Amino acid sequence: MKKILLISPFFHPEKISTGFFNTKIVEGLENDKNNIVDIWCFHPFYPEWKSRISDDKKFGNEVIRMGANIPYPKKLILRRLILEVTFAFLILYRIIKNKKKYDVVISHVPPSLFIFSNLFFRKGTKKIILVADLQSVHFNSQGSFFKKLIFKSIKYIEQLSFNMANRIIFMSDSMLEHVGRSNINKNIEIEVCYPGTTLLKNSNEKFICPINTNDVNIVYSGALGEKQIPFELFELFHSASLKAPGFNFFILSKGSYFEEIKKRGSKIGTNVKFLPLVEEGMVKELYKRSTIQIVPQKKGTSNGSLPSKVANLILTKTPIFSITDSCGDLSKILDTYPLGFHTSSHNISDMTEELFKSIEIINDYKLSDKDIDVIDNLILNKFSFKNFLKKLI
Repeated sequence: MKKILLISPFFHPEKISTGFFNTKIVEGLENDKNNIVDIWCFHPFYPEWKSRISDDKKFGNEVIRMGANIPYPKKLILRRLILEVTFAFLILYRIIKNKKKYDVVISHVPPSLFIFSNLFFRKGTKKIILVADLQSVHFNSQGSFFKKLIFKSIKYIEQLSFNMANRIIFMSDSMLEHVGRSNINKNIEIEVCYPGTTLLKNSNEKFICPINTNDVNIVYSGALGEKQIPFELFELFHSASLKAPGFNFFILSKGSYFEEIKKRGSKIGTNVKFLPLVEEGMVKELYKRSTIQIVPQKKGTSNGSLPSKVANLILTKTPIFSITDSCGDLSKILDTYPLGFHTSSHNISDMTEELFKSIEIINDYKLSDKDIDVIDNLILNKFSFKNFLKKLI
């Protein structure tokens, strides 16, 4: 029997982003009856950045939740700082109190500061770091001396922490290339493993969103933080809705950025529609009703992460339009995917034009047998969740 510990602030019942993916990891590992999986995490707080007390025990053998009363400020940089420091101290405290012996400890980063606690696990414990994104890429170091100091600290902590493991799994090739194999101890095993598909079968419940299959529906759905450029996304949708009033534009999300652009939309009387996130069993139907799904990335950050929903969009053969760097992993994947489109421009007029071109191509396009083979190979060779779990432990 293998005793596994997963450490991350994010976990069920969070329905999006890292919390959702961690839940799928635990669920997948527990399908092997030889695994017992414990989780150390925070009470759910994302994407609202407000703690919600939870004693949910649906997934995992034992779930230790912490951080119930942490106040997160509005400023993103302070939020992240508080998350890093509090989680690191609470994990260290938990290790000191812990009486269990684990065969494998999986640390899902970011945050990264808690990785230094790996030093205090018992000898013989296999320590694995799963890298979802690189904060040193996503952090904007431009501006004040304070910002530059934080950037240098983040980069230093990342590099140092990556050398405190037996094994590191990067979730894209570009992340490993950015960090550099030479900057990691040669005795540490390194893998690149893309996030796999995690879709449930369609729910039997009625799809309640006002998104009709026969309409042209341009949709963004998922987490909405700084790296998803929410204000540019809204301006793109608003601009495009004025030029194509017969098209429907939907943003499905939650959290402070979502509420902010929703408020802005209401103020100017936009045609963009704002909806809550759909339940997990409805995601497949949402993709089916989407003429095209938008995947935005902040300029200069494509080497820092790969949106995990891309695998699910490819699996369901959903057209994708991405705003992303031309040389990043995502653009290369979309160049291979027959229904993939991307632009590196962040000019609203240019983005709108490229989006309309993509929709025009989709309307006249039918997938060939060769295209379907390409998609099947992408899923099998790059986005298989079974392969991801095998490589993980």
